Amino acid sequence: MRYVDLVDVLMGTDSIPSFSRGNAAPLATHPFGMASFGIETRDSLFSLFFHPDDHTTTGVRLTHLPSPWIGDYAFLTIMPQTGSKADLTPACKSGYRRWETDMHPYGIGMNFLRYRNHMDMAPSMRGGVFDVTWQQPEEVHRLAIDFGRHVATAKIDYENRKIYGTVSTYIWPVPENFKMYFVLECDRDFDVDNILAGTSEGQRFESASEYQSDKLVVNLAFVTDGRTDLHFTVATSFISFEQAEQNAKTELHGKTVLELQQAAADAWDDKLSRIEIDPIDDDQLRTFYSCLYRTMIYPRVFYEYDAQGNMMHYSPANGKVYPGPMYTDNGFFDTYMTVYPLFSLIMKEEFAEMCEGFLNYYREAGWLPRWMSPAALDSMPGTFIDQVFADAVAKGIVTDRKTIEDMFAAMDKHANIKGDEPRYGRDGIEEYLKYHYITSPYRESVNKTLNYAYGDFSIAVIARHLGMMDEYHKYIQRSQYYRNLFDPETTFMRAKDENGNMREDWTQYDWGGDYTEGGPWQNSFTVPHDTQGLADLFGGREALVKKLDTLFNTPPHYHSHWYGTEIHEMTEMAAVDFGQCALSNQPSFHIPYLYSMMGKPDKTAYWVRKAVKELFHHKVGYPGDEDNGSMSGWYVFTAMGFYPSCPSVPEYVLGSPAVKRCVIHTHEGTDFMIEAINNDHDKVYWRKPMLNGKAYDKVYLKHEDILKGGTFRLHMTPYPAGLEYDEQAVGYSVSKKSEQ
Repeated sequence: MRYVDLVDVLMGTDSIPSFSRGNAAPLATHPFGMASFGIETRDSLFSLFFHPDDHTTTGVRLTHLPSPWIGDYAFLTIMPQTGSKADLTPACKSGYRRWETDMHPYGIGMNFLRYRNHMDMAPSMRGGVFDVTWQQPEEVHRLAIDFGRHVATAKIDYENRKIYGTVSTYIWPVPENFKMYFVLECDRDFDVDNILAGTSEGQRFESASEYQSDKLVVNLAFVTDGRTDLHFTVATSFISFEQAEQNAKTELHGKTVLELQQAAADAWDDKLSRIEIDPIDDDQLRTFYSCLYRTMIYPRVFYEYDAQGNMMHYSPANGKVYPGPMYTDNGFFDTYMTVYPLFSLIMKEEFAEMCEGFLNYYREAGWLPRWMSPAALDSMPGTFIDQVFADAVAKGIVTDRKTIEDMFAAMDKHANIKGDEPRYGRDGIEEYLKYHYITSPYRESVNKTLNYAYGDFSIAVIARHLGMMDEYHKYIQRSQYYRNLFDPETTFMRAKDENGNMREDWTQYDWGGDYTEGGPWQNSFTVPHDTQGLADLFGGREALVKKLDTLFNTPPHYHSHWYGTEIHEMTEMAAVDFGQCALSNQPSFHIPYLYSMMGKPDKTAYWVRKAVKELFHHKVGYPGDEDNGSMSGWYVFTAMGFYPSCPSVPEYVLGSPAVKRCVIHTHEGTDFMIEAINNDHDKVYWRKPMLNGKAYDKVYLKHEDILKGGTFRLHMTPYPAGLEYDEQAVGYSVSKKSEQ
């Protein structure tokens, strides 16, 4: 069995701006591939370009889209055509039948009905190889290339049957010299007299071999010689044409589509097979591996190898070329929660290299990124790369002291100094240091305060690892600043002005304004490093449990006046029966697990199993935006039966396994098995937990115990087991007496 064949790349693609079932694209790519490919069915220049209900296509897009809300960059679209007349406008679309189209992580096969040809393609890490077969040997065979937006260039090398092109489409700030170089090489001669170049708006250029324009389109024609086939390759580089040629030589030359599809499938199988499951049913099996696939598309490799095999990268920070790794296309607000903790179990080398790449961005820009596409951009509150670095250090992924010292210096900078521009640093950091919270004039002030406090905890983790105890105690103290926004009267986190006055025009259903993509219900519990301290604010663990009960039983009401309209996250929360727990978005991901952290695992089991069963399905999609593998990672962890409740701490809180059995093949070469005895869809509760044959008295697993290998066994039942755990059995919390 090939695990990659269990993946449904259409999962999450049935989305519209007002309602998301993932907002994902069906990508053919390598794990973390620099180049990805997808069928383009909509003229969405920068955003989501595919929808499964469409019946026409404008070709196959070479894409770097990390999120439809962030937009695509450096993309181009390729369409094989037929006919003596070339068309440069969007009218060149063709009908296609999705149900007879092959879309896999390792390649695409499709018929262009208008042009009566068939295309097969396979991705490499930095390019792709294509085969086209036409039905009519007597017709003129064409290849239309849309260079996207912004200034593009094309140079046709007739003798060597190549096009050297550049595309520079972007949305967010990039260096002035930013462009993607590509070399497209064909195995058929060009028909010089029939080649046409112009713009997608219909402007036509005079015949030439070199072109430069925005909205550039080149429509190649091939000599009519009786052949009905075409083989061509596309190699990309962000460094130079010479490097693109080197990438072609290394990855594409002499390779067939079938060979590269097999290579891509093998690469995916290597990653996907690191977790094996025994599912309850076939749909669960396909949903699991479809989600696991999504966790391994991002962050995107942004480095290349020279002729001597040396790693180097174009810096999206300053436009220069440096040795070493670089990764991009990631929103740490989302991915720190689930994606990197998953890598910490099964991909140590890859995770360590990613950290080095992100640290290289700091070395080249002077600041760590919050969101990358491909450079740092100003999106989402908090500096959650803090949690990524701290998790890597706490779990032994990164061990080199000099690297860890660089991490601390980078994190310490944005925790104390205002950024040079809005995309860098922590917004309002001066107020945070002065008042010990972000004041209400700042947008999303509640989330920023809580996120900065958690970030400070992560910095403390690294300081302690380095033996910097004065810094450790300083940041641990700062990690308690979340307390300053708690309102004991309403038991919500609420915004304050510089005088300590809470906002008067406030209700528990207000979304936006002081909160991020949610309201008080969704954002008042984000204190993963100190759940005991959070409970103390409510009056103890039982009081917090009652508050959570109220959360899940409160109708999904919301007010949209801060946004001025209803945003899709509101619609998605109201569409399901989870009260005010908006599992359609990241701020609520940990909320069901708070029950276990309060010693009530039965309540966690009920809600997480309900979510797995009702909100995720490979034929339907996700409960909201998938976001760089984050929501997929939530499903993967939850299906296995545990969850990284506090990245930066090497522990995982117990949930309820949704599968009968899973085996994690760790990067240490060990196997950790979770067995859910007699599991079924209606058996969501567990009892008799045992680790390696011994009764287990905790409601969390240690990272080190998983890496050691062994068996964790639970007996599943349809009835609540009534298990309760005391403070010492529920894992790390800053305020626990044992941690003082």
